[in-house]
Amino acid sequence: MTNALKFKSVGRSDVGLTRDNNEDSGFIGKNFLLVADGMGGHAAGELASSTAVSVIANFDKNFQKFTPQDIVNKVSEKIKTSIQKDISRNGMGTTLSTVYLTEGKLNFIHVGDSRIYLIKNKELNLISKDQTYIQNLIDNNEITLQESKNHPQRSLLLQAIDGSSDLIPEIKSLEVSVGDKILLCSDGLTNVVNDSEILNIINSFEAVGAVSALIEKALEHGGPDNITVIIAEITDKKIDEKTIVLGAAAEPRNRLLLPDLDFPTDIHPFITSEFPALKSIKFSKKI
Repeated sequence: MTNALKFKSVGRSDVGLTRDNNEDSGFIGKNFLLVADGMGGHAAGELASSTAVSVIANFDKNFQKFTPQDIVNKVSEKIKTSIQKDISRNGMGTTLSTVYLTEGKLNFIHVGDSRIYLIKNKELNLISKDQTYIQNLIDNNEITLQESKNHPQRSLLLQAIDGSSDLIPEIKSLEVSVGDKILLCSDGLTNVVNDSEILNIINSFEAVGAVSALIEKALEHGGPDNITVIIAEITDKKIDEKTIVLGAAAEPRNRLLLPDLDFPTDIHPFITSEFPALKSIKFSKKI
């Protein structure tokens, strides 16, 4: 009897070199992986991405019958409720790129421009599609991929979860095998590190080293945005399953602003590069 496929995952989030706070969030659970990028320039982006983590964590804990649209709808509902309770949050939104495994298949739900890659036979395959104005121009042959790199509207999203917009998420399933790897990342990585650099790093390091090397490479290129990276290897072996929350959703100050949401207990330590507001705070040792 074949053992069920699982994710053996590691991840990290970094505020980057120019932002004051981290609006990215990430989640590594028993069943789900998630990267969510709070809307840059919008109100409370860190709360929107944190909301996505809370919702996904709940589905992870209660991994029963659901549809992909249920997940998108629940995130949208929670964001809408949050805005209704505090009108100053109007305009906040988030991308959502999440994956889970069922019956030997990788399933993903994608809204926005955080990305999902499949690494198979040491080749990098972008399996999600950016829901951006630029991607539409590329699809219509109005600009080249090279021209898109410096386009003034390269960050304009056509879809994001904001509690009010009608959404058409990208929902797909594909066959995967033991040894395949999955990369989820925010555009803080892909806007400054190209695919060949990403593939070279993933093929040169074990997962923990690859995550750190990818973030360091983004910082070398200026780190103009928050950077969140999760790498997961597909395995059928028994693993030590740990819940890890990354970025904004791991920050106590953001959780306190979302008292109606449940957040998972996770093992992720406080890393001041992820929590810039805590850099000046000295933490006492645990007794």
